[in-house]
Amino acid sequence: MQRFYWPFSSLDEASSLTITEKEHDELFHQLTNVLRLKLEDEVCFFNNGSAHDARFSLEKIEKRSLTFNFKGVKDVAKELRFQLSLAQAIPQKSEKWEWILQKGTELGVQQFIPLITERTQRQQLPKPERMQRILIEAAEQSGRSTIPIISPPIMLSNWLPPVISFVASLQASQKLLSQIHSISELHAITLIIGPEGGLTIAEEQK
Repeated sequence: MQRFYWPFSSLDEASSLTITEKEHDELFHQLTNVLRLKLEDEVCFFNNGSAHDARFSLEKIEKRSLTFNFKGVKDVAKELRFQLSLAQAIPQKSEKWEWILQKGTELGVQQFIPLITERTQRQQLPKPERMQRILIEAAEQSGRSTIPIISPPIMLSNWLPPVISFVASLQASQKLLSQIHSISELHAITLIIGPEGGLTIAEEQK
């Protein structure tokens, strides 16, 4: 069943939803021109951080609006049991950063922290609107109920990593999984990944 992010109002007490071309142009286009929904077709909508999806069926089709009626809820269990943040050095190509956002969201990342390191060759991120669209689409496709956040870029030299942080390093002698299993009460972890060429030795020891 197709899922769509609904940031406009709460779904907890919604008995119906009306989607108009004027107010929800992109979503309206998806439903009418891409999916070509027919009467009684069902889709799911979710709010950011909601514990379940809300199922709706299409009950009325008009030229510039669609009306859906509430049919029930569908539990979602796609979030990790701990807070996962990814502190990632900004890659040289913006397409690579967009790929990181997409795959990170699908894997459960809840916060992206763009890092500027000694070997970072590009400091500019794609437009916020484009990044947000990538996050939403990845959450819709992967069944997640939480849209990750993207922090402002920060110099690694000015950033204080959280207590439980792991650095991806070519010099590493231990595997990440073994370290995670050794933590008895895991609430939040941060993964730190360098740019092309990796972090410098000094940065890894920071």
